[in-house]
Amino acid sequence: MRTKVTIALLLLNVGLFYYIFYVRPPSVDPLEATTILGAEASNIQTIAIEDPDRPDSAIQLARRGDSWIITSPVEWPASPYAVRPIIADLQRLHSETSFTVKDLVANGQTLDDYGLEKPRRILTFTPAALPGVPARAITLKIGAPTKVGNRLYILSPDGQRVHVVLRSLAESLNVALDTLRADTLFSIDVFEARSLNIEPTGGSRVRVRRDNDRWALEAPIQARANKTDTELALNDLRRLRVGRFLDTPDASAPARDSLAAPALRVTIEGNNRTETLLIGARVPGAPAAAPASTDAASDYYAQLDGRKAYFTVLIPDALVKTLRDAQQDLRDRVILDFNRAALTSITINAAQQSEVILQRLETTGNPENAPWQIIRRSADHGPQITAADHEAVVRLIDTLASLKVLQDNTEEKGFVNDAPSDAEKENYGFTTRPAREVTLSFAAPASASGSAIPPPAITLQIGSGTDRKTYARVTNQNYIYLVSPDVLDDIPASPLAYRDHLLRELPAGAQISALKLTDLGSRNVLLDAAFPLAADAAGRASIEALAAQLRALRVKQFVSDDFANTIYIGGEERTWAYQLEVTIALSGGAAARTDKIDLFIATRSGGTTQYIGSPQYRVIFEAEQPLIDALHAITYGPRDPGPPAPAK
Repeated sequence: MRTKVTIALLLLNVGLFYYIFYVRPPSVDPLEATTILGAEASNIQTIAIEDPDRPDSAIQLARRGDSWIITSPVEWPASPYAVRPIIADLQRLHSETSFTVKDLVANGQTLDDYGLEKPRRILTFTPAALPGVPARAITLKIGAPTKVGNRLYILSPDGQRVHVVLRSLAESLNVALDTLRADTLFSIDVFEARSLNIEPTGGSRVRVRRDNDRWALEAPIQARANKTDTELALNDLRRLRVGRFLDTPDASAPARDSLAAPALRVTIEGNNRTETLLIGARVPGAPAAAPASTDAASDYYAQLDGRKAYFTVLIPDALVKTLRDAQQDLRDRVILDFNRAALTSITINAAQQSEVILQRLETTGNPENAPWQIIRRSADHGPQITAADHEAVVRLIDTLASLKVLQDNTEEKGFVNDAPSDAEKENYGFTTRPAREVTLSFAAPASASGSAIPPPAITLQIGSGTDRKTYARVTNQNYIYLVSPDVLDDIPASPLAYRDHLLRELPAGAQISALKLTDLGSRNVLLDAAFPLAADAAGRASIEALAAQLRALRVKQFVSDDFANTIYIGGEERTWAYQLEVTIALSGGAAARTDKIDLFIATRSGGTTQYIGSPQYRVIFEAEQPLIDALHAITYGPRDPGPPAPAK
């Protein structure tokens, strides 16, 4: 019994599927069934809007790629926000109800009764041509509105049927030319721009070209351009909008005269397209406005190259200045461009001073974290190598990498001279030995073959001009830059400025075994201690504090790279006040070994200043504050009366 039921249900299902797929007519969307236009509205290429009462006001549009262009009465880009509603209304245009023209005649009516004999608007569009089938224009006549409801009458493209449709199509077609015209001037985005050309009347053409991720000046000189400033200028140009179109002859006459020889010609080149804006004189009598994005702006006459339309445009004053002074304002103000990681040595020369060479040591890690050393060449002693202070070298590299052209508030140009004569170079302080000459050398880039050639060295010269200003130049270029005079202080030419401030650090197994402090004036021994100290030793805390500072002897600032028996303090030459003898027990080997360091200490010349000299290390330096405090506790502590007693 169950088998028979199953077979019966199976046969019923087969019959149902057969009916659905082969017998029942396909369902049709009611909206699709009443659609007036078919596939021809899906790819519209041209649109013409005509007002029969005003034949001269006809507007024609044509598709150009993904954009629309007004081709008549003036050629101008169309606003996508005005064209899209027209196309959308055509594509979804459907009939609420309809009747044939023959029925009108049979009922004693005419097209004139529905506003279709002389339509209020005539819309003609052309779809894209199909292979082997030429494009055919399709015309819709827009008639009067219905007496009831928000509807209107239109005549079908074949002229055989009158449709009642929503009024949205009439509203989208009832658009003025000014509304239909796009107000944008440049359509090339910043990321697409390949070059910016600025041609002022009577001036030199400035061309800025994109070079991968950078920008470079190509004319009138070859130099680096500032990426941020260039792209900000392009973005400001992209944001310009038409103020008002000057369509009448009287309104356009001043613009036409002004643009016969435009004050500025600005061209942006993109991917296979170019856009050029001609900027004329400022509009007379037009009040300057101040948009939210700018401090001040003014109206100018303008025209797009290749277009007949004249118009006004509100341009920020800052952008006008940038365009007029593009060679200065768009130029990269950073003087040196180098790869910090590839830097291997820095050579510093100064007038009447010996050469200082800073050399980076090889490392397997990040080269920017590698240690540096100082090399001093001397005819008497040969090369002298000392460890360099890493932070001091990094500060120097930061100074060189961030050295910028100075632009002060007196409108003085920081790019002083791009083609100086020999006499001018002498006035800038470069003919004789400059105040500073810094040469940067680099390692060859990594190469699989190992035969890569290192980049050429860069030499920066800084001169003190006859006008007491400070100038800079790169020797393989001919440009002279104005720089801040502080750069001479930021690039010291003394090796002491770069010397490692850790003068000596005892190894882990070494111990200070004895300290002896002698007053050289009275020859009194102020301290004579042997380690380890007794638990009840007098001044134990002060002695241990001094020993802790001596384990890692650090320098606040070097004063001299040679030791002398006297020290210049307070305007006079003085002898050393104290001698500190440090005995060090060194571990290792069968027999005990000791080392001895002598430090000569000057009287304290200020709350934070005390000089120390070392004959072994041949230096004189300022001590750090913890060492000053430890010495004070021993040299002056026993005589310190302490704070005054409180008043009774």
